[in-house]
Amino acid sequence: MGILHQLKSALLRARDQDPSTRDTLASIRQEGRLHARVKIPEAVGGFTQVAGCDRRGLLLNLSYGGMAIAAPPDEIDTLTANTEIDATVGILDQSHVFRVKLIRISPVDVDINLLGFSFIHNDSIGLLFLRRYIEPILEGGSLMLIPPEVRKDRYKSKGWLCFRGDRSTDLVIKVSPDNNQIDDLMLIFATQDGYKQLLYKSGVVSTARIDGPDSSLDLGTASVKSTAMLDATILRSAICLLASAVTPVAPLLSSFVLKLSKLNSSQP
Repeated sequence: MGILHQLKSALLRARDQDPSTRDTLASIRQEGRLHARVKIPEAVGGFTQVAGCDRRGLLLNLSYGGMAIAAPPDEIDTLTANTEIDATVGILDQSHVFRVKLIRISPVDVDINLLGFSFIHNDSIGLLFLRRYIEPILEGGSLMLIPPEVRKDRYKSKGWLCFRGDRSTDLVIKVSPDNNQIDDLMLIFATQDGYKQLLYKSGVVSTARIDGPDSSLDLGTASVKSTAMLDATILRSAICLLASAVTPVAPLLSSFVLKLSKLNSSQP
């Protein structure tokens, strides 16, 4: 069964589910992002545990239709092409069990094989899990540096870096005078239920929901409502987005993402 047919079946089964679920599934199809394959950033740390194997495989890339992993040959010597099996996919602090079909095995060396799997989607839950990580990783890879001459006046001075993504994501970074650390960071990005914000200022990370805007052009008049505690969903999206961004301050941003990952792991 092809991914398009699987998605249509999932959409039909989702008729009695909440509007958010139906809208999410419909938009995946409408946006033409079914086959968009994303590389899993090292900072995100994805893994796959195939049923019957003792050790985890490293999750290399992911799409709505399948995934590629790296695993030792002795861990998968019982698997053959077209085998259907359960596999747990873990990203950050979350995981989901998928029904998968092994498509190919490609030996790299004596220690590692690359395995390609396709997902067998029997419900919408797996698709929603994938979307939670695929979309921010795609968006992070789309961020482009905005030239100083077209920035707002306050962001034109030395040390400021501003980026804009395909889906109206804004990333603003203030680097310390000695270029050794990130002093301030603001990330605003769109989700299915509105804009979200992650803010780092004076050494403190906070998250917020932005109420009101229909587009990024209206953000200036929107109401920013900080969450009482760090919002885990916003934090996970921010980690994926920032980990996949290509910036002139990559080492500093990697250190910052590591800090966010530790915060995410410590959340109740």
